[in-house]
Amino acid sequence: FWITQHRGSAILVGGHTVRCHRLAAMSAHASGAWSRVAALSLRAFRRPVGIVAWAPISASPSAASTRAVSVYAMKRKAQEEDAAKAAAPSPYDAQSAREKRMLRGEGDRAPVTMDEGTAQTLREMRRCMDQRSWGDAVKIYEAAESTDGVLRNMALNACAKGFLYDKACQIWVKLQPEEKDIVAYSAMIDAARRVKKVNHAESLFAEMSVAGLEPNIVTYSCMIGAYSASGRPEDALRLFHEARQKVFEGAMNTSKQMLYTVAMSATARLGDYRRTRELFVLMGEDSVPVNNMHANALLTSCAGVADAATAQSIFEMLPLWGLKPRPAEYNILLSCCRNDLEKCKHIWAEMHEAGCQPNWKTNQTMLEAHVLAGDGPGAKALLDTFGAEFDWESRKAQTLVKRLNDLLAQPAVES
Repeated sequence: FWITQHRGSAILVGGHTVRCHRLAAMSAHASGAWSRVAALSLRAFRRPVGIVAWAPISASPSAASTRAVSVYAMKRKAQEEDAAKAAAPSPYDAQSAREKRMLRGEGDRAPVTMDEGTAQTLREMRRCMDQRSWGDAVKIYEAAESTDGVLRNMALNACAKGFLYDKACQIWVKLQPEEKDIVAYSAMIDAARRVKKVNHAESLFAEMSVAGLEPNIVTYSCMIGAYSASGRPEDALRLFHEARQKVFEGAMNTSKQMLYTVAMSATARLGDYRRTRELFVLMGEDSVPVNNMHANALLTSCAGVADAATAQSIFEMLPLWGLKPRPAEYNILLSCCRNDLEKCKHIWAEMHEAGCQPNWKTNQTMLEAHVLAGDGPGAKALLDTFGAEFDWESRKAQTLVKRLNDLLAQPAVES
């Protein structure tokens, strides 16, 4: 097969550099589909992903175009991810269960002897954590008569997941130096990351070294995520490559997947498809399984410039990676096609046919497509159907509604 015989080589096609990469890992879920993979990758000389990776010879986006993400957007995304996990458990649940225990402070240590009261508190907190009732888990911790390291770390993790940064700080300042282990530091850095307190996250990361603690892959992922959310992709990539050298070997696949997810998100938010794709290819060379978050990052890297052709090629690759599109992937594809209202309507219909329930983000993107097309009546009719399935509080939604009102206020043009 030509590509397998020339992996690692570079050729020039139509003024674009094309480099062939190892295929085995990237098509792990596509056994027997090599010819279809090649056809999808090379069709119409679009920019494909993972199998044959190529891009126009151009400079990366400038640092000035770096886009940070708001805390509000991070909260909404976290809520969507929680809902998605509840509706469709991950195929790696058995593997990730141990990592969840590690985050709570229960992994890779000898069994802890505790009295019945502490054990009961542990069970109640774990139940709240499994139900994603983060605030309730923290309240149970605060009401406990006695606590230990497991409970403290679980409480810090609940604070992080629930965006309860101030509460996490209150717990943290009460800890003695010897109580601040790697799990506690990781959870606290994660809490700072989620509210974009990147300076605090950096200070915690540096403090670990002073305390003689080496960051693990979870700690690295949290710190890289803090850089990514704050619009600092170069720092994120620097730390990613450090983590890949120091803690990658021997880590579980779910941890490796998360490390790549946060690194790819850093370049995707920049709109840098080339570097996002390069990370994706590197992930294949590391034999890390592809998940929806990686596809999401690739699509996101196309959204800023509305690169519909590349986004469509990525989207069509999902089945070959063994992935089923979620609302999140459909939403980004819609955003990439926002300048083509008819295409958005087609995606909208396809989404319904696939049994994928639209959410507030889907509705917002469809409204944007109508507004960009100057279709005031169509946008108004669509808006009237949204009800609670629309984020009326977001700035973007309010801007779209204002633009819609401006469209409707314009006098009708006589034919």
